[in-house]
Amino acid sequence: GGRRVYRQLGYEPICIPRVKAALAAGYANPIEAEDAGALLPAMCGQCPAERFDTATEFDVFFGGAAGGSKTTSMIFLAIRLCARWAGFRVLFLRETFDELDENVFPELRKIDYADAIGGHWNAGRKQLDFPNGSTIRFRYLGDITDISLRRGGSYNMLCFDERNQLPPGAADGLRDRLRSAGEAPVVGVRSTGNPGGRSHSELKRDYVTATDHGSKVAEVVIPDTGARFERRFIPAKATDNPYLGDHYFFVVLGGIADPNLRKAMQDGNWDIFAGMY
Repeated sequence: GGRRVYRQLGYEPICIPRVKAALAAGYANPIEAEDAGALLPAMCGQCPAERFDTATEFDVFFGGAAGGSKTTSMIFLAIRLCARWAGFRVLFLRETFDELDENVFPELRKIDYADAIGGHWNAGRKQLDFPNGSTIRFRYLGDITDISLRRGGSYNMLCFDERNQLPPGAADGLRDRLRSAGEAPVVGVRSTGNPGGRSHSELKRDYVTATDHGSKVAEVVIPDTGARFERRFIPAKATDNPYLGDHYFFVVLGGIADPNLRKAMQDGNWDIFAGMY
């Protein structure tokens, strides 16, 4: 079902061997290549974007280099789950509305707000609605006090985009908003981010270090309640996105003057502290 939804929207999570094969054959993407009759390798399921899409842990952080398709991956994951479950509610957060307008809403416009599967954009409420009662609500979280503005709803999934720029403690402050009133499951927390920013230390401690750089799943115990959940870190590098091309590496990343920050943005190196508040 998820693959069908993605096909209708002209998307699939980046499988590096498939994308490279499609590009080498002169096509824009694997879907275009297969529609033209080209033979491509099957999705391997092991690339970072694929693992993020299928992760089952309660708390998953897709983090590392800039340009790793992280935001796009999270948007489409939210859409897929909304299509799958009636009444599925998502809260999608970024630091400011300007960042939503510049980096997130253009991704929705590219697919005509998921019109192919019945999506409808409510511009006034800044949310994407679906015929089955599911919705993705887009909001800002620029300061820890903004958490109080987001506590009025119940959600099946919380999405923190560019979480390194959000205030520390944002996820902890909203975790109790995860609940389900119907048959739709509570999926949990999904986050994306890069090294640097004001939550760098929190993300490095809770995800990078706790999972030994993504080599294992960490179990988290909430002290007050004894509740347990699993936390997963999926590292990403700029080279995990074959669509970027040489222009990105030589012009975009090359334009970052600070060599430490440039390396952090390219390799997803959380041990480099450039750019931290």
